Parts: sequence; structure tokens; C-alpha cells
Amino acid sequence: MTKELVKLQTFKSEELIYNEAETKEILLYFFPSDNAAIQSAQINDEIRSFAQAILIEAVDKSYAMGWIDLIFRLMGKLPSPKVCLKN
Repeated sequence: MTKELVKLQTFKSEELIYNEAETKEILLYFFPSDNAAIQSAQINDEIRSFAQAILIEAVDKSYAMGWIDLIFRLMGKLPSPKVCLKN
């Protein structure tokens, strides 16, 4: 199975949407085991940009998976797990 690397977007300071508290919430959602480090972190624009980028990437991929699910449901069948595990 090939691994695809995702190039995350980067944002300028004026493009950042989420404040420090919201950024920590985003990071905690994706990295719950790093709770202590996230809670004590000094949040700068670079970290805010990263959090915003991973959230956007997750939403985009989730949206794409929704379309794939819909297509398979309209076709009347889902692929078997054996087909998905090949490669």
C-alpha cells in the first residue's frame, strides 16, 4: 500500500480564523494524548496555522468520503473488506 503525504496549507496571520482557545480545542481533538503539552503550550501564529490546516484537511477528506459512500450506496453494494485490503 502506498502512503500519500498531504501537503498542508499555510496561512498568513490575517487569514487565521481561530483564537488561542479554539486552536487548543482543535489540537486536542486530533492529539488527545498530548493534553498536558497542548494546554501549557504558547500558541503562536505558526501553531494556529497548523491547527487550521489539519482541520480543513480533515473536513475535506470527510466530505470526499461521504461522496464515496453515497456512490457505493447508489450502486447497491459496498466493496468487501477483502477488496479494500489488497495492495
